[in-house]
Amino acid sequence: MKTARIYVFGDSLTYGAWDSQGGWCDRIKRKLHELKLTPNSDHKFQMFNLGIGGENSRSLSKRFESELTNRCREDWPAVIIIATGANNSLFTKSDKNPVVSIEEFQQDLEKIINTAKKYTNKILFVGIAPVENDLQPFKNSLHSNELLKKYDDVVTFVTNNYYISKINVWEKFKSATEHLYSIDSVHPNDNGHKIIEQLVWAELSKILLEKG
Repeated sequence: MKTARIYVFGDSLTYGAWDSQGGWCDRIKRKLHELKLTPNSDHKFQMFNLGIGGENSRSLSKRFESELTNRCREDWPAVIIIATGANNSLFTKSDKNPVVSIEEFQQDLEKIINTAKKYTNKILFVGIAPVENDLQPFKNSLHSNELLKKYDDVVTFVTNNYYISKINVWEKFKSATEHLYSIDSVHPNDNGHKIIEQLVWAELSKILLEKG
């Protein structure tokens, strides 16, 4: 591809919370600017960071098509990156039910994918990252790595069914030796965002820089 608009949907991790460089999405955006500035380059890439802090798959599925309709153009082929699910699993001590059930999450993902396919077949999913501690307080709620992993497994199941690439963040975070978390133990720090950047770029660059 020589020309593309990359639309990135997600929550606060996509937005770039707690990264001094603006987050993994903005880090990749800078890579795209560098490509454009390379002498004799004919690449034209635009990247839209559409991450919203606190968003879950339910709210994403409601805004997803309108975001694309208002930005997509025929002369700018679309690439869509989706990173959602972590906020679905939040629960409280008094209510053990997650904000969005696993069943609803699967339905949301299928709806999002079917909508995305109206605009492009270049679709990537970013898997869910674990939090620092297995049971992690966050504001007035709780994250559980056991539950987060179940939601990540749903992403794997759905993307496999639709033959869509999924970037496996979970395994990379679990095997990392450096410290990956910000002061809240939920959001990645610079090291964590750098890992996600590298993982996403490895797949995105295959799409953008493919021959033909």
